[in-house]
Amino acid sequence: MLRVITNFEMDSRLVLSLVLAGQPPLAEMLRKPEHEDVARRLVHYAVLGPLSRDEVQQYVTHRCAVAGSARVPFDESSLDAIYEVGRGNLRATDLIAYKALDVAHRRDRDTVDATCVVEARKHLWP
Repeated sequence: MLRVITNFEMDSRLVLSLVLAGQPPLAEMLRKPEHEDVARRLVHYAVLGPLSRDEVQQYVTHRCAVAGSARVPFDESSLDAIYEVGRGNLRATDLIAYKALDVAHRRDRDTVDATCVVEARKHLWP
């Protein structure tokens, strides 16, 4: 079906762009001969790798801003701990940061520190 809809042109111009996103097995699937026609239509391949320590810090800061926070509620030690636990994986970073916020809230703290991250990790991955 992807082959059919990506062939559709109107007045000699492409009228549909499609973003195909998935986990690593998607790339493996597209390398199979039966999916060659779809793979040839993909203009760009990108792989999102793990974030560096600095990128995790920027990512958490950005997520806090998008959420409407006036300040970043994570101290330096907690950001280092989030990186150490998640190793730059976005899903793990989101999970551990969210749970660490919950731990800090239950402790009636305004700022997440490394001890909150350690406790959060215990709750997520016993």
